[in-house]
Amino acid sequence: MALILAAASPLEAQTDLAGAQAAFRTGKYEAAIGAFSRLAVGPTPSRAAITGLVESYRAVGRLAEAETTARRAPVAANALGEVLYQRGKLAEAEQAFRQAVSRPGPDSL
Repeated sequence: MALILAAASPLEAQTDLAGAQAAFRTGKYEAAIGAFSRLAVGPTPSRAAITGLVESYRAVGRLAEAETTARRAPVAANALGEVLYQRGKLAEAEQAFRQAVSRPGPDSL
């Protein structure tokens, strides 16, 4: 018996992302974590999925998970800096913010 996994279409991914963002905005953080987690799976998850997941973890005080998530994605350097700062890891936060400043892209400063 073969198992076939179908990739979500771009429209489905946009709908899922909108749903995850709506859950976050309305304070349904656990629902947002679940939705962003599904979107953040795979070799190249979107920046929006990673940063949304990091922010959702931060909102419920799960800073270790926020840090681990942000560390897996170089595009989330600014989000990583915020988590590290919040955790009191100031030297590492400074390094992450410097990385965010030096990189072009949506998470740069």
